[in-house]
Amino acid sequence: MYCSIHTNIHPMLGVDWHMGTPGPPAPPVLMPHFVAQILGGLMTSAQLATTVLSHNFMVVKRASDIGMGIGHVAPNILFPILVLTSGSVSEFGAFSVQSGGTSTAIAPGIYVGINLNCSDPVPGASINGVIAPGCNLAGFNLADFGASMLSVAADVTISGVINLLGGALTKGAMKGIAGLAGKISVSSGLMVAVVLSTEFGGGVAEQVIGKAIGVFVGSPVGPSVGPAPGNWPGNQTDAAIESMMENHYAQGESMN
Repeated sequence: MYCSIHTNIHPMLGVDWHMGTPGPPAPPVLMPHFVAQILGGLMTSAQLATTVLSHNFMVVKRASDIGMGIGHVAPNILFPILVLTSGSVSEFGAFSVQSGGTSTAIAPGIYVGINLNCSDPVPGASINGVIAPGCNLAGFNLADFGASMLSVAADVTISGVINLLGGALTKGAMKGIAGLAGKISVSSGLMVAVVLSTEFGGGVAEQVIGKAIGVFVGSPVGPSVGPAPGNWPGNQTDAAIESMMENHYAQGESMN
């Protein structure tokens, strides 16, 4: 079948689940957040084919991540952290249609796309929609669908493993902060210990520190600082899938 090609102005809409709190004394709990942003986002992470246009807008490459700047609406005082560490990946692509050297992101629902979004406890576990109007379509077959689903499974698995490691690092960092405060002075150490011992204080600290660590560790979904180690497995998986599908079409397989 033929599906609409994603451009940088196509809007992503949906619901992400994150840990959040309306404020003290309520501890953070898993709650829904209404989210929205265009696929080009703030142009910090999105992978766009700047020389390939559809309706005069830049075409989105498969595996592009909107990155930071996705609006999160919920009664949650931690929403600024979520906006700064947000992510939304266009996993589905037409591998026979190259844009800027890689496969082209498309809407598998013809005019409705599917993105994997940031979420708790596993980044990439939230599935949201993309409204994708347009007259420019790309061929999308079962091989493309299978390769795209393989990419989805890989990114969710990698994100889950990294999240477990990040959780251990977060707990270690919290103990380190408490110990450092105690070395500065007994009173500051006691104050930090008391705050971290409360459900609200400890929960908020865990979320803030955990998100900060995640930016440095990296993940297939969401922004990261420099060559973060967590980006490597996702990048390698994407490259392997691209290579596999390139060979598939090089053997003369039909794109219809």
